[in-house]
Amino acid sequence: MKPAPLVLDHVQITRPGRPALPGAVVMANGQITWIGRGEAPASALPPRAVRIDCEGGALMPGFVDAHCHPLALGAALTAADCRPAAARSIPEIQRQLALWAAASPNARHVRGFGYDELLLHERRHPNRHDLDVAVRDRPVVLTHGSGHALVLNTAGLRAAGITESADEPARGFIDREAETGAPSGLLLEMGSHVSRRLGRPTDGEVRRYASAASEALTLLGVTSVVDAGPSNDVSRFELWAELRKDQTFQPRLTVMQAPGSQIPEAEIFRLAAWVDAGPAKIVLIRGENGGLIPTPAELDEMVASALAAGPGVAVHAVEAESILMVCRVFEEARSRLDPRLLLTPAHRRIEHAAEATPEVCAAIKRCGATVVSQPGFIYGRGDRYLAAVDAGGWPVDHLYPLRTLLDQGIPVMFGSDAPYGPVSPLEAIYGAVTRTSASGRPVGRSQAIGTTEALVRSVNNSSPLRAGSPCDLVVLSEDPQSVQPERLRDITVRLTIIAGEIVWGQ
Repeated sequence: MKPAPLVLDHVQITRPGRPALPGAVVMANGQITWIGRGEAPASALPPRAVRIDCEGGALMPGFVDAHCHPLALGAALTAADCRPAAARSIPEIQRQLALWAAASPNARHVRGFGYDELLLHERRHPNRHDLDVAVRDRPVVLTHGSGHALVLNTAGLRAAGITESADEPARGFIDREAETGAPSGLLLEMGSHVSRRLGRPTDGEVRRYASAASEALTLLGVTSVVDAGPSNDVSRFELWAELRKDQTFQPRLTVMQAPGSQIPEAEIFRLAAWVDAGPAKIVLIRGENGGLIPTPAELDEMVASALAAGPGVAVHAVEAESILMVCRVFEEARSRLDPRLLLTPAHRRIEHAAEATPEVCAAIKRCGATVVSQPGFIYGRGDRYLAAVDAGGWPVDHLYPLRTLLDQGIPVMFGSDAPYGPVSPLEAIYGAVTRTSASGRPVGRSQAIGTTEALVRSVNNSSPLRAGSPCDLVVLSEDPQSVQPERLRDITVRLTIIAGEIVWGQ
């Protein structure tokens, strides 16, 4: 059923780099049919149109999250909140887990999310003994805010088959107690292993996760999302199509594909009304021996195969060494592949590119890639980065270096990496513009960019709104370009509109 035509009265129509115009907007059949100053003329009003007084709110294209993990976001939103704002010590984590366990007596295992050992009072990871104090009779899985570490209690280790004699899976690491050699409870890069052993989410749980993520995203004005999962196959596409078709998940969705398992064209065509096929996702990480996985030769083969088979490739690369490796592979691909396979820079994405000196940025420029950055981390993880610098970590002036990337003419898009970063696009814009942490400390101010520069990398259409523009829109309390940078986080979302239908607000 098509949504009723909408008329937005008394709205400020935002324009990139220019003052907003007071006016009205008429939309029908998923498109803007009239836009202009003052009130819409009677001739522009469709029959049975619903009129909404926006009371001077600012209308702009909806936000796009170019790198997100929606189901993981939903799982995090429905877990015990162990993020630094809610739990700054191990006893507080224990309290959060115990409360969640008491409120969820039928859950198969107790879930917590978001702790950060560098911001805990104890400055260490919790261990199985700590979690046993909170919950002893059921498995507990406590996920680090980065998503790359888990802590299990004793029952959780037992259920996952992680014993003193257990070997690490490929790419995984089991931390052990120095005195006994028994697992401490801390596991690195073992989320999939634990999920298989403890049982994957049920259909009902998946729907709850999708619904929670959809609500959180649309409340914040997000109208389009890229699922950046590295293992998405045909079954994930079919799941997302079903969840979007019945409106359990409302934002438009692009789904990355597992390398080597590109979705058949027939399936892409069949599901195209609900999901779009994204690039192949490759994760480049450091192995236990210090080398990068996959190797340069393996990455070269994976990139060439992905470019030949489908809509591009996106490589997860965080550290300078891994970014440079991706750049070399992309440069070689440009030199020997059919140019028709390379298409645009958005066809070759580097996800994160967090640790990038000017020299690394120059390499990105040479290879012709797009960077998908997460400036929300500057706000959400800035205090962790500053704590890491004190221990010899990466200089913050070369961390998510947006100013340098843009000055070199490198295409940049913004993603949240939620739930591992803040899901709010306005917090990401705040981080990009102010380079300020959640506690108010500066985090590499030399890399700050302007509000308009940040906005155009956060929305689904950076051109001025006009008749014929798609109706994926957001109405904000104020035009972000009209407020002082320090107030960007104070802006609220009044309406979120997808395909001409109000999905949040009013």
